[in-house]
Amino acid sequence: MTEKTLIISDSCIGCGQCVKVCIRGHLRVGDDDKVHETDSPYSCFRCGHCLAVCPKDAVRLKDSAEDPVPAGVCPVTPDDLSLLFRTRRSMRWFDRCCTAEEIKSVISAAGYAPTAENSQKVSFAVIDSRFSEFMELLASILKEHTDEHPRIGQFVRYVEDGQKEKNNPFTWEGRQLIIIFARLPIDAAITAEQIDLAAFAAGLGGFHSRWMLSASEHDPERFMSFFPEIEDGLVAHAVYVIGHPRIRFRRTVPRNERRILWMWISDFFWWPDTKNKTTRSFTKNKTTWSFTKNKTTWSCIKNQMAGQRSKMRRCGSQKSDDLPETA
Repeated sequence: MTEKTLIISDSCIGCGQCVKVCIRGHLRVGDDDKVHETDSPYSCFRCGHCLAVCPKDAVRLKDSAEDPVPAGVCPVTPDDLSLLFRTRRSMRWFDRCCTAEEIKSVISAAGYAPTAENSQKVSFAVIDSRFSEFMELLASILKEHTDEHPRIGQFVRYVEDGQKEKNNPFTWEGRQLIIIFARLPIDAAITAEQIDLAAFAAGLGGFHSRWMLSASEHDPERFMSFFPEIEDGLVAHAVYVIGHPRIRFRRTVPRNERRILWMWISDFFWWPDTKNKTTRSFTKNKTTWSFTKNKTTWSCIKNQMAGQRSKMRRCGSQKSDDLPETA
C-alpha cells in the first residue's frame, strides 16, 4: 500500500461519490461501507475532487492547512463574467507602483489556477528594486539578436543609453514585473491570465510582455542565473507588467468574431429516425455510417472503403433524445 494522502473521518457514509470522481482509481468503498484509499496504477495527485464532492465533509487532504469553504453555485453570472472579459484591457501607463501586499494578493488569487496533473509546479519572481539590473541582463542577451525585430533593437539601445526615457520599449511605464515559471507553457498562461483578471478586479492594471521571454529562449542559462532560487525544471513562460493605472478606459472595444469549426457528424448528415429503429445505415461519398441503438445511446461506426480495404473506427455516440433531425 502506498503512503496515504487523505484523512477520511468516521462521518463517511460510503456513498461512493468520491470514488466516481477519482480519475486515478485511488478510492474504493470497503465491506465496512466506508471509503478507503487503495493501490492503483496511478498514485493520488491530490486534486481534491473527493474532498469537494463529499456530502458529509468527511475527506481532507493530508498535511494541508487550508480549510475548505462551501462551494457549488458559481458566484458570478455569465453576463457579469462576460462583462469582466470585455472591459479588461491591457494597461501600459501607470502613476505609481504596487505595494508588496497588493502583489501578494494578486498572486494568491492566481494560486487556484489549474495545472496539468495538478502538479502545482508554478513559481513566481517579482522584479521591483532590481528592475534596472534585470533590464541590463536582458539587453546583454538580446544585443546579438537585434535583427530579429525592430522592438528588440529599440530596447537594447534604450538600455545602452542608460534607461533614461519614461517609456521602456518592453515595459512602457511599468517598473514592476511578475515572472511566472512553470513546467508547461499552458500552466503559466492560465496563471498569467488569472493574475491579469485579479489585478483588474483590484483596481490595478498591467499587460503580458512577450519580448522579455525571448531572452530566456536565446540563453536560458544566463536568464535563469538571475533567479537561483527557482526550482530546477521550471521555465519562464510568462511575464506580467503590473502597476496602478493612470488612465481610465471608458468603453469596450469590438473584437473580430472568432471562427468555430464544429467537428460533429450532424453538420453534414441527416440523422435517421431514432424513435422505433434499432439499426440504421446510410452511405455518403463512399463512406458508410451505421447507427446501432443500445438503450438510449446511438453508437456510430464509420466504414470507409479504400481500395479493397475497409477501415472501421468508432466515431462517437450521443443520446437518442439529443440527436438532431437534420444537420
